Amino acid sequence: HLALIFFKVTKTLDIDIWNYWHFIAAGATGYIVTGGNWWFAILCAIIYEVAVLWMADRTQPMVEEFYGLKGISLPTGSTAAFGFIGIPVGWLIAKIPGIKNIHVDPETIQKRFGIFGEPMMMGLILGIAIGILAGYDVGAVAQLGMSMGAVMFLMPRMVKILMEGLIPISESAREFMKSRFKGRELYIGLDAALSIGHPANISTGLILVPITLFLAVIIPGNKVLPFGDLATIPFYVSFVVASRKGNILHSVLAGTVVIALALLMATDFGLVHTEMMKGVYEFPKGATQVSTLDMGGNFFNWVILKFSQA
Repeated sequence: HLALIFFKVTKTLDIDIWNYWHFIAAGATGYIVTGGNWWFAILCAIIYEVAVLWMADRTQPMVEEFYGLKGISLPTGSTAAFGFIGIPVGWLIAKIPGIKNIHVDPETIQKRFGIFGEPMMMGLILGIAIGILAGYDVGAVAQLGMSMGAVMFLMPRMVKILMEGLIPISESAREFMKSRFKGRELYIGLDAALSIGHPANISTGLILVPITLFLAVIIPGNKVLPFGDLATIPFYVSFVVASRKGNILHSVLAGTVVIALALLMATDFGLVHTEMMKGVYEFPKGATQVSTLDMGGNFFNWVILKFSQA
């Protein structure tokens, strides 16, 4: 990674070590498809990393403006890959007559609906609606509504606390790197978790949960029923929401398209993903294959899959 910075391939110093697993997963994909070619696996990991860092560099000004993360980029693999498709899709949706002039963001909702437009109330209403659609009983519907309301109320505050702790570290890291690479603009790469506290992001993610399950049922050829991935949808749409400047309607529509494509990619990834997980994961009863949106439905990793199979 430092070599990529030295040769000016990227401006992002990715200190989010946890999310290096995305690069490793890309390498593992190449390794399995080629039957154990280590050098090819390393090449796949590097290609994936370069793609993610390229995306992080290009989206940094947008991230700084919308999320208020000065000098910080978000080189999270899934966020970058979903954003690569989602940003242009969102741009196209914003050009559709009748839709382009509809602006639904938390601020607009709050102005129009007063207390019912507050993030906590939005979460309550969304939770109740999702519970009703899921066929829950009254108690479960109320519990889900209150839980969603609590998430919408607490998440921005928790992320703010997290940022207060991370920003001094990122500032120190950036100053250190600037002293080593004088005259160059450098960003500090952190987890996209810093972005999910935004009310527009949370709202978009919550709305996309039932949409994702619905898509999984109706899309011809899809064999993936997401479960654990549902909690990470706000990560997938982080760049999409920022590119649409918090417009929840445009973000949901773009997210719907991207997730539909991700389900098909995850289905295509099933055999390799299953082989990768053998001996590591105990398959649910009756399941013959496993896949995920995070890795299998990740466009960058899917490209690595096709590159490996070529």
